[in-house]
Amino acid sequence: DIINAGRLSPFARMRLDDGSLNFFPQTDQLVPNPLMRTLTQNEDISFNLFSNAYAVIDFPFLEGLSYRLNFSNQFDWARDYRYQDERTFDGQRLNGIGSRNDFQEQYMMVENILNYKTTIADDHSFDLTLLFSNDELTRRGTELDDQGFVNNALGFNGIGLGSNPQTVINNNERRRVSYMGRLNYKLMNRYMLTLTARRDGSSVFGAG
Repeated sequence: DIINAGRLSPFARMRLDDGSLNFFPQTDQLVPNPLMRTLTQNEDISFNLFSNAYAVIDFPFLEGLSYRLNFSNQFDWARDYRYQDERTFDGQRLNGIGSRNDFQEQYMMVENILNYKTTIADDHSFDLTLLFSNDELTRRGTELDDQGFVNNALGFNGIGLGSNPQTVINNNERRRVSYMGRLNYKLMNRYMLTLTARRDGSSVFGAG
């Protein structure tokens, strides 16, 4: 806790005579002991797994026509477990306090791209791109909080055995679909005209 450490006087009394941490090292009791965080049992772990792949097809029956498929997939897992026993300020006040937070997220995207390029009479160049894409995002989270423990032996593994267990579950899903068309026209490699149309839809919007 660097912030609170910087607020303390050099003469602050960090420990009591028995060697335990002093909750408030200064007599004004405005700044908590920054070493209290070292007594918190904590396990904070996160994982990430992602992949990207694509495939391209050139159609032999029509020169300049190609198709590309893009695929992306990502998984995230995380957990944050904490427990404070009676040696900490909050732990002593609440007779032990702990939490377990588990979180996972998945994001997947698929893009379909059709492209056609051609030149007519050496002066007129056309580049047409059609896109259809969809992506999905899913989130799942569970938060367990508890306080008032008979003993501290199990730490955060004993969440649910206290006197005030609370559970919060969060689930969220979002889907999105996109359509796009773009035409690039060049005249004699000197003048260019671009026409673009796009439409997007998402599950977070209402119908209409």
